[in-house]
Amino acid sequence: MAQRRAFLPALCAFVWAASAGEPTAHAEETATPPATTSPEVSPPTGDLPIPRPTFAVLSASGELGANYAGAAKLAVLVNPFSSGISLGGSFFFAPLTGFENQCTAPCNQNPFVFRWMAELRLGTAYRADIRSLFWFGLSAGVAYLDEPHLDPGPSVALAAGGDARLTRSAWLELSPRVTWAQIIGPATSFGGTYFTFGVEVGMRFDLTH
Repeated sequence: MAQRRAFLPALCAFVWAASAGEPTAHAEETATPPATTSPEVSPPTGDLPIPRPTFAVLSASGELGANYAGAAKLAVLVNPFSSGISLGGSFFFAPLTGFENQCTAPCNQNPFVFRWMAELRLGTAYRADIRSLFWFGLSAGVAYLDEPHLDPGPSVALAAGGDARLTRSAWLELSPRVTWAQIIGPATSFGGTYFTFGVEVGMRFDLTH
C-alpha cells in the first residue's frame, strides 16, 4: 500500500509536466510562420513592335541612251514586312527630251515622257537607329509619249541605290538605273524599243515619323 501511495504522486507529477510542455510547443509552432516564396515574375513573351515605315522619295534624274530626258520622279513605298522589302509605286515625268527618230512638222520633236511604275525594293532592313540603307530595285509599268496616235507601252527598269540619313526622317538618296521601254503607235516615227541609263538624286522622307 505504501508503494502505491508513493507511485501516485510520481504519476501526477509526470502528467502535469507533460501537460505543461504542450502549450510551449504549440506556441513555438504559432510563432514561426511557414516559409513563403514570392511568385516569380515571368518576362513578357511578346516581341517589340517592328517599324514598318511608309516613305516618299522625290528625285530629279537624267537619262541617256536611245533618247535623253531630264525628269522628276515621285515614289511612295511601304515596308509591309520586318525584312528589307519595300513595295509601292512611282510617277515619272520628263519635260526635257530628245529622240533619235525625228518627225516632220507639225509633230513635237521633243515630246513629254510619262511613266507609271510599280516598285519593288530588296535591301537593308529598316531600323530606327540605322544610318544608311542599300537596296536593289525592280520597276514595271507603262510609258507614254504625248504624241498623237500613241498607246501606253510596257516599261521595265532595274536600279541599285543607297540612302544616307540626314535627320530623323529625311534621307539623301542616290540611284543609278537602266530602263527599257517599248513605244507603241502605228502612226508615229517614235515607235520602237528604247534603252536608257539614268541616275536619280533625291530626298526620301519617312511619312510615319
